[in-house]
Amino acid sequence: MIAKLSDFFILLFSASVFGGIFFLFAEILYRTKIISAGESYHLLRSVLVFHLISPIFAAAFFVRSAKPTILPASGADFDHFTFTELPISYQFYDFYRELRPLPYLFAIWFIVFLAVFLKRIVKNRHLLTQLQTISSANTNRDLELLKNQLMKEYQIRKPIQIQYCALLSTPMISNISHIVIFFPQTKLSEQYTEFILRHELIHCRRNDIFYKYLLLFVKSFYWFNPLLFLFAHLFHERCEISCDESLLNRYSRREQFEYAKCIAGFAGYTKPDLMAGFYCAHTTERRIAAIAAMHSGSRSHRKKTKVFTGVTFLLLFIILILMTANCKVLRIEFGKWMERLHTYNALTANYYSP
Repeated sequence: MIAKLSDFFILLFSASVFGGIFFLFAEILYRTKIISAGESYHLLRSVLVFHLISPIFAAAFFVRSAKPTILPASGADFDHFTFTELPISYQFYDFYRELRPLPYLFAIWFIVFLAVFLKRIVKNRHLLTQLQTISSANTNRDLELLKNQLMKEYQIRKPIQIQYCALLSTPMISNISHIVIFFPQTKLSEQYTEFILRHELIHCRRNDIFYKYLLLFVKSFYWFNPLLFLFAHLFHERCEISCDESLLNRYSRREQFEYAKCIAGFAGYTKPDLMAGFYCAHTTERRIAAIAAMHSGSRSHRKKTKVFTGVTFLLLFIILILMTANCKVLRIEFGKWMERLHTYNALTANYYSP
């Protein structure tokens, strides 16, 4: 058990470090304007997926690279799994006193992970239940027709409901399968209504709510890594800016400025983590600045995105290989360290024994 826990922490530490490097690389590309907001968001989603699959990938490599070895000890046989490169006494560090705190360390990690994750899930689900309780179904036929028309345009086949909520001051969407778009009971112009609906439907098409759930899980899983809290903040911001970028490619410069005014009109509200909305308080200035820097009529976006997706997956694969190799090196070095410690303790015990 101790051996498995040491491998678990090696995997956890390696995934956290390499994921942080991947994130910083993605952020440097965006800050130096090498990639756009949409490409940056795509890369951040890859960082998110990396944090999920890299420990599984490396653990599978560990199992596949291991072989059963029969080791005699005090007249008994022990069946173990090990790398052939490891020192032979590495097999017996289950019994080393120095590693006995590992189960307690694992218990602390797991309790904090579970508490943080469940607290956020319960809080967000409770809020969503309250919103649905006090909301009323959409009876505006024109809005329903516009929604159906835009769903065809964006090729969205999931069922989507529109509801009005008196307590909300900004539109937002929730849920993954049965999507609900909440509208405030504020009278909006036709142009602003179309802006908002397009924005929310782009969130639906890109499955942004699903990625926000993944983000919540990853942030809770790696709660000890402060870099992930910065990552979560930038992920939410880039989600909104990239959504604006995708939406405004079709509009003229004058309409883009109208859209910026629409965003500014919803200032002063922060939405929950597990919802995506038209407005998020900490991103307003950056979203408006990004709109001011946009160029209208950019139509070569799709082909460039496909190339970028291919490069991203290649980069992700390379980082996975590097991380797996790093885990193997750490595991071997840890085994050698335990071997030296075991030898030193044995020599010390023999020296002081009567």
